[in-house]
Amino acid sequence: MENGEDVFGPCSENNTLTFVNATVDSLYIIGKSPTCGSPLPLDTLYQAKYTVDGDNDDFFLNSISLTEEQHQSIGSVQVGELTSTRLSVSYTENGNAIEESYIY
Repeated sequence: MENGEDVFGPCSENNTLTFVNATVDSLYIIGKSPTCGSPLPLDTLYQAKYTVDGDNDDFFLNSISLTEEQHQSIGSVQVGELTSTRLSVSYTENGNAIEESYIY
């Protein structure tokens, strides 16, 4: 959703969100370009380094900070729901309120 309106379409279908936990924790969104005009069916739409925000007791504060972003500037995302099969996040990009949901 963008500014409260559903913008899901065939270009967003089957996009994947991947958190890689390695030496440097990275986040990738792989999918079709928003314009669907790419000759390649799938591409890296977003890439960043991430840190999970916690307090002094390592209690999760429902936000994830993003740095070294490529293709978009988000800064941080707020986690609305996190289960073993579902993740919903919200963030602001270019003044637009964005809500995204991912299922496994």
